[in-house]
Amino acid sequence: MINSDAKLKPAGLLRVMGCILYDALLLSAVLFVSTLAFLAIPASIRDTAAAVQIGKMLWYFGLSYLYFVWSWQHGGQTPGMKAWRTHLTDCAGNLPSNQATIKRFFAALLSWLLAGTGFLWMIVDKDKRSLHDRLSGTCLAFRKKP
Repeated sequence: MINSDAKLKPAGLLRVMGCILYDALLLSAVLFVSTLAFLAIPASIRDTAAAVQIGKMLWYFGLSYLYFVWSWQHGGQTPGMKAWRTHLTDCAGNLPSNQATIKRFFAALLSWLLAGTGFLWMIVDKDKRSLHDRLSGTCLAFRKKP
C-alpha cells in the first residue's frame, strides 16, 4: 500500500518523460542481453526464418510486459520511477490492481502508437493524467523528499 501520510502530488509531464528515458535505457540493456539466446540459433536459420523473427519480437514484447507489469504489481514502481520518486497508484492512492496494471500496459502501447499523444493528454487533463492512466484507472504520483 502506498497511501501514507507523505504528500503525493500528480507527476508532471517532464518527470514522466524522465522516467520513460530511464526505463528505456534499462529495458534496452535487458533486451540487448536477452538477444544472446537468439545467437545460439545458427545464422543460416536465424536470418531467414520468419518464425524465428516473429519469435524474437514476441520474446521482446514478453520481456517488456514483464518489466513494466511486474514492477507495477510489486511496489508500484519501475526502476526509472524509483529514480524519479514517481509511484503508480489507483486514484485513491493505493497500489493498483493487477488488472489495472495490465490495462495500463496495453493502453500505454496505444498512447505510443498514437505518436505519443496519449502522453500529451497530461497537459490538458485537470488531474495531469495521461490517456492510458484514464483508460486504466491509475494515476502517477510524485512523492516529495521527506
